[in-house]
Parts: sequence; structure tokens; C-alpha cells
Amino acid sequence: VLETHARMRLERMTGAPVALTADVRAAIIAALPDGAPVDAVARALRLSVRTLQRRLDAAGTTYRDALDTVRGELAREYLHDGRVAISEVALLLGFADQRSFHRAFERWTG
Repeated sequence: VLETHARMRLERMTGAPVALTADVRAAIIAALPDGAPVDAVARALRLSVRTLQRRLDAAGTTYRDALDTVRGELAREYLHDGRVAISEVALLLGFADQRSFHRAFERWTG
């Protein structure tokens, strides 16, 4: 509770929600095997879904953008490594199947 309060005070003082972005990223990564639903990420951050959305909006982003950014970065890392099969990458990133991952990867990379 004190950590959350201190983080909120720091964000107000600096005017930049830097800590929120890092916390959201970490919570998304932890929730990826289950698809990283917004309610699970908000719960991990001890926020309501609406509060999380408002704070992300104040940071100039959306939950969908944050999720896509994390998934895209991790996908590139996994695929660059070469030891992880594409089907495994899809599962690690919380996609229902390899086709869904393929479509998303094309959207991220053009």
C-alpha cells in the first residue's frame, strides 16, 4: 500500500508516469501465458480496469498498444534466438494459435 502511494505521489511530482509504464510491462509479461487480459493486469497492479485505462491514457497510450508493444518486442527476441519454434512463441505470447500470432506479427512488422 505504501509503495503504491509513494509511486502515485512521485508520478504527480514528476508529471510523468514512468513507474506505471514499467509496472504495466512487468504485469503484462507475467500474464502473457493466459493472454494478458486487462482485468488480470489491473488486478496485479492493484488498480481497477478503468483506473489503469485512465493512467495509460494520461501516459499517452492504451492497454492494447502496451500489450502489442510487449508482445512485439518479445516475439522479435524469441524469433531472433532461433531455439524457440514459432508455435511455442505463439503460446508464450498468449495467442490462441499460430495463425493469430502470424497475423499480429505481420501487423507489427509490416
